[in-house]
Amino acid sequence: MKVELLLCLIGCSIGLFLMTDAVVAQDPITAEIKPTAMILAISRTQESEQILKVANHSQIDLSFDLTVSDIEPVPNSAIAVSAWTTLLPASFSLAGGESQIVIMNIKVPFEADLGSHFAKVEAMITPVPDPDNHELTYYTGNNLTTQLVIKVPGVVEEKLTLGNFRIEQRIGKVQFVFDLTNAGNVHLLPKGNITISGGLLTHNIGPQNYLIPVTTELIIPNHTATITVPWEDAVSYGTYAAELNLYYGEAHQQVRETINFTRVDQQWIVYGGVVLVLIVLFSWWIAKRLHRAPYTNHEKTPV
Repeated sequence: MKVELLLCLIGCSIGLFLMTDAVVAQDPITAEIKPTAMILAISRTQESEQILKVANHSQIDLSFDLTVSDIEPVPNSAIAVSAWTTLLPASFSLAGGESQIVIMNIKVPFEADLGSHFAKVEAMITPVPDPDNHELTYYTGNNLTTQLVIKVPGVVEEKLTLGNFRIEQRIGKVQFVFDLTNAGNVHLLPKGNITISGGLLTHNIGPQNYLIPVTTELIIPNHTATITVPWEDAVSYGTYAAELNLYYGEAHQQVRETINFTRVDQQWIVYGGVVLVLIVLFSWWIAKRLHRAPYTNHEKTPV
């Protein structure tokens, strides 16, 4: 009896497993987006209209949500393909066997970098809820993509000018400031460092060089950016030299400038001023006491 019960339980378990597998497998989600890749040459200020085709090859209704994203994060819309591109329609549902034409419009701005830009059109797929078939909730979303390469033709000119390199000193704060002007026709992202030498650069060690890494913002053509670099571990008094070295562009071109400055700890100047005022007040008080009229005894002396 126990053996028969055990066999019955095993048989029921196998049956349930096969039924579940059949439910999941009976309506597999299959869909596609065409083409899977595009390489387009579009000049600045020009516009291009392309066609994508999305098809639902499964036997269930599917919902599609299309988005455009850049392959790498970009900090400026002038070089972001996702900011140039619109999709119409971007969201829709398709019954089994249906397809949808999507119009992709790409408009390259005047500020766009010359050269290649990379992005993708991604379709998120989810089943349309069916109140009569709760098993469909077990399906998970799948992604379909179209790779995009947008080439903006033109002769690349990379030119960066450096100016007004200076130091600003305030109480408890020291920072280097300089101006960068992009005189070329592509975006530039200079990087480099400031090397400080002279003076006492570290406590109890003595003279040596101090290196401050410099990472600037993205500078678009025909614009000037003012960059501020704090000297976090600025030491006290001393005469120093600061050399700014920046590299930019595909050829790693260099701009550099050196300034000399005297580091004065303004906090100690304030303290010294307070002490000096106290000394002056104390001296005035002592002088006033010393210059008082002497005491005179007016009592008569006996004859």
